[in-house]
Amino acid sequence: PTIKCPKSCIGCSSRQNLYKNLKETMALNDWKRVITEAKKLGLKKLTISGGEPTLYKNLYEIVKYSKSKNIETLINTTGLNLNEKLLNELIIAGLDGITFSLESLNTQIDKKIRKQNF
Repeated sequence: PTIKCPKSCIGCSSRQNLYKNLKETMALNDWKRVITEAKKLGLKKLTISGGEPTLYKNLYEIVKYSKSKNIETLINTTGLNLNEKLLNELIIAGLDGITFSLESLNTQIDKKIRKQNF
């Protein structure tokens, strides 16, 4: 739902450059329409990624809406913005799972890929 991210990792930076002039993300009602249409086409699983999806102010509502349509719903995140409050909100909304981005357990390789300490 957003291309915003506090990091500029090699894998995402080229995509961020493509959209750097984008001023807005889609409105919540647009996301609901897309989810509804995708469900009609057979969507069973939705993975929300980005940028950093936890920066999107309506993430809770997207998760809740997706779950109301009986869609398995996950997020793919760096984990940087996850805190107990947000995590509890997402669980209450029905989030099924979280995938954390991890480039390497080796700190030197991770720093090279992410261009900074993570």
